[in-house]
Amino acid sequence: MSIYHKILVGFIAVTALVFFYSAMRALKERSKWWAQYNEHQRQLEQVNTNIQKLEGAAGAIDAQVASVRQLRHDLAKLMVGRGRVWSGCTPAQPDANTGEVRVTIPVQTAVGPVPGAEAGLEPAPPAEGAPAPAPVAAAPLALEPNLVLYVFDERPLAEGGSYLGEFRVASVAERQVALTPVGKFSPAEMDRLTKATTGTWSLHDVMPSDNPTLFAAESPELRDERLAILPESVRSEYAKDGQPAEANDPPDRVVEGKYQRPITDFVASFHEFRRQRSLNADLIAADQKDKSYLEKALADSQATVKFRAAEIQQVKAELAQLQRERDAVVAHRKTLDSRLAKARRDVTRLEQENRQLADQFARWQAELAAELDAAAQAAATP
Repeated sequence: MSIYHKILVGFIAVTALVFFYSAMRALKERSKWWAQYNEHQRQLEQVNTNIQKLEGAAGAIDAQVASVRQLRHDLAKLMVGRGRVWSGCTPAQPDANTGEVRVTIPVQTAVGPVPGAEAGLEPAPPAEGAPAPAPVAAAPLALEPNLVLYVFDERPLAEGGSYLGEFRVASVAERQVALTPVGKFSPAEMDRLTKATTGTWSLHDVMPSDNPTLFAAESPELRDERLAILPESVRSEYAKDGQPAEANDPPDRVVEGKYQRPITDFVASFHEFRRQRSLNADLIAADQKDKSYLEKALADSQATVKFRAAEIQQVKAELAQLQRERDAVVAHRKTLDSRLAKARRDVTRLEQENRQLADQFARWQAELAAELDAAAQAAATP
């Protein structure tokens, strides 16, 4: 057998081993997939059984699980007064100066009205083999200019979701709506509005109400979870709602022995907040203007102080020079006074010496005159 035949046989043997291993892996994966398929089928059957029990006439699996009919009825009660909501809206970047923003509302199809749906009744299942109800055309936006909307960021609170503000519909073009803020946004509100464009928005034509039943949860854990989303400044107020009243509680907040917190009108609260913010902004602007005046006056005063300090330094230098000159004059005067005293003593001494010399000279003259008279007389005597 040639070397080529041996190489070919070896290659075939290696290839056969690879295919054999691949076939074994495929059989093993197939058995694994079948096991998963059977498990999913079992779970699906269990879920379908639970759905049938929930939607059945019995209404619930046990006393702690409400039926779909009851849940629909509860949902209908919660939706009373909710108003219209446009969810999943995609915003564009707002105008940095005016806060105007364009929002695209998604197309949503809806089936026709179902009899009894408004009352929370369960619709009758379609007959076997009957075609599914055809969806109607996309619902119109039902938005008109000057309509006031309350805009919310739909992201979770932990990711920055919050109330964005009160807007007015400026224009509607197909499924794009131009919204302008009602009132001027603060820099913080503009920053929050700009950051919120990364998610979707919901538009409400009615501000959600302050509903105390939302925090009256069936379990303490669920109630604590709902209370955790509130600011700490009002959390204790909401937690105390519905609890036994205390002795120091205001009488107008005690109903049948239980504490009842006041209901907040969010629209009025936001309007009052905007009014107070406008007043504070005016006060801040006035204070800043006064501050600028005071800063200018302070700068002038500091310049004057600096100029006067330079003058003081110059005067001090001149004073030091004058003091040195004065000290020199005083020292020179002392020298002159000592010389003058010495000169006066010399004059006094010389005057005494002159008087002594004059007396002596006079005495000498008198003696000489006497001698001359005596000599004259002697010469005159024969």
